[in-house]
Amino acid sequence: MLRHTLITASAGSGKTWRLTVRYLRLVMMGAEPESIVALTFSRKAAGEFFNAILHRLAEAASGDGKAAALARDIEMPHVACGDFRQALVRLASRLPFLMLGTLDSFFIRMARSFPFELGLSGDFALLDGHQLAVEKLRVYDRVFAPDGGTAAQAGAEFRRAFTEATFGKEEIRVRALLDDFVNSWHFEYLAAQDGDQWGNPLVIWGPDAPVV
Repeated sequence: MLRHTLITASAGSGKTWRLTVRYLRLVMMGAEPESIVALTFSRKAAGEFFNAILHRLAEAASGDGKAAALARDIEMPHVACGDFRQALVRLASRLPFLMLGTLDSFFIRMARSFPFELGLSGDFALLDGHQLAVEKLRVYDRVFAPDGGTAAQAGAEFRRAFTEATFGKEEIRVRALLDDFVNSWHFEYLAAQDGDQWGNPLVIWGPDAPVV
């Protein structure tokens, strides 16, 4: 019987080995490889996990000695070299359907499966690294572009807003502070995207709130 297992481990304690053994145990117990979801935070860790699974299974399929070692690790001593060979063929034939990757890639995959239910339209991609920095600059250009006024007016409005956001401090790390500000308040913006909600006491406290 397949049971849920919680594994807690700190860095360098052998998480990859433990997860590999757990994954192969599930496969050898009859679980379909594509039904197992194994997720990590980084692409590097996901790659190491994927390679470890194939490496251990290929080793066990190549000889009785390695097969016995893996059978001992997965606590299934009756499993033989031929069984691992069959499992390797089954796993290799389903590589495109395996759920071995990062948490981000899994969430993107789920969102693409239900775009309309999530209020999404058109294609979308996960921004990372350089792409994210480029898109931030593009958004900054749009935000600070003159809107029906002059560049001088736009600059004055930005300086006023920047002074308020930094509580009047004189700062020279404008770009770094902008990034920190956007990162800190991005979640709040997503939760309340209507500009009329910001700074509106009736929205924040409600009409029945006592006057402070």
